[in-house]
Amino acid sequence: MKGFDGLPTSVTGHDYFPFTHSQAGTKREKRYDEWDALPKPPFDDWMQLMDGVDRRVSRRLLQPQDAQKLRQKIKELYPEADVPKWKA
Repeated sequence: MKGFDGLPTSVTGHDYFPFTHSQAGTKREKRYDEWDALPKPPFDDWMQLMDGVDRRVSRRLLQPQDAQKLRQKIKELYPEADVPKWKA
C-alpha cells in the first residue's frame, strides 16, 4: 500500500517513523495518542527517515527504489542540502 508521496506506508506509517508529533504530552493516554501531521518536517527528521529506509533496504524489507525515491524527495524539499548517495 502506498502512502505519503508514493512511498510505502511501511516507510511513512506511524509505527515506523512518523512525521507527526503527539498531542498527549509526557503522559501516555490509553493505548493510542492523537497525532498531528507536520506541514514541513525538519531536515533532521528526513535524515533519520533516510537512515531507517537504508537499513530496511539492506535487510531486504524495502526495495532500493524506495531509498532512491526518498532521496529525490529530500533533494526537492531541500535543494541546498548535501544528501548522501545510495550505496547499492
